[in-house]
Amino acid sequence: MTLLIRTIQELAEVVTFSGDIRYESLKPALRSSQAYLATFVGDELLEELGADQLDEDQAALLPYLTAAIGNLAMLRFVAANNVRITDVGNQRNRDANSSDAFEWQLERTMVSLETEAYAAIESLLRYLAGHLETFPAYATSAPYLQEKSQLIGSAELFNQYYSIGSSRLVLITLLPSMRTAERSIRKMLGEQLEGLLGDDLSPEQTELLDSARRALVYATIARALRERLVTISEKGVQVCGISQVANLHWKSPASDKQLQQSIQYFDEQAAQFTGELATLITPTTPADPTTIVGRVRGTSIVSL
Repeated sequence: MTLLIRTIQELAEVVTFSGDIRYESLKPALRSSQAYLATFVGDELLEELGADQLDEDQAALLPYLTAAIGNLAMLRFVAANNVRITDVGNQRNRDANSSDAFEWQLERTMVSLETEAYAAIESLLRYLAGHLETFPAYATSAPYLQEKSQLIGSAELFNQYYSIGSSRLVLITLLPSMRTAERSIRKMLGEQLEGLLGDDLSPEQTELLDSARRALVYATIARALRERLVTISEKGVQVCGISQVANLHWKSPASDKQLQQSIQYFDEQAAQFTGELATLITPTTPADPTTIVGRVRGTSIVSL
């Protein structure tokens, strides 16, 4: 693996820090952080950006990558180097000329680094989404081509039904839950699903598609809450477990009471919208015309 951040000066361009840090000390954190980023953009793209000579488009993309890698690496470095692992257990680092940071200072620093890291990944994914033809290595990568929802293909579309801040990272987190929830919706739609995937929809199809998407969104969130993937706040859906960096999370998990209240709410909403969807799918008139087969004292006897 060719590291994209090759000097301490390049790291300083994307992460603010003071004091002396040896590049060799950071290498393990840089390597693991770059490998983690590959789970979002694929290995081939990172290998291309590791070349000695980059074209104009690649040079424009590189800062998005290094911002994510740099903040992730520094987060790992801070977590690992605040203590020393010894034969008698973990000990906080300090020397005669300096004292270690207070717990709240360390926590604040790590939260800031993690926030910057995931903001950088979000910006990177948005940039790549707008330049798919420029970067075919990403457009053909496994992370980009992973099975997506047929009904909700983008973070922006999901956001129309419940707020995720149009975040691609949140949508990626929700995809496993969405794929499972979508199976039930697709079974309900049956043969009508194919007609909903085109561009020229009738008013009835538009209403049906909207109803299916709404039911899918709430069923997805209900499932993701149970799986402890997300929590709900005043800002909408917030990721709990996307971070694989340092046993940290974007947001602390909700209390059991809050979690149960959220699950109950989304279960109720999912049931309501699924019921509305079923009403739209189920014909309200007989599929076959009635046929008069005889009369008794002026009353029609019909066959359905």
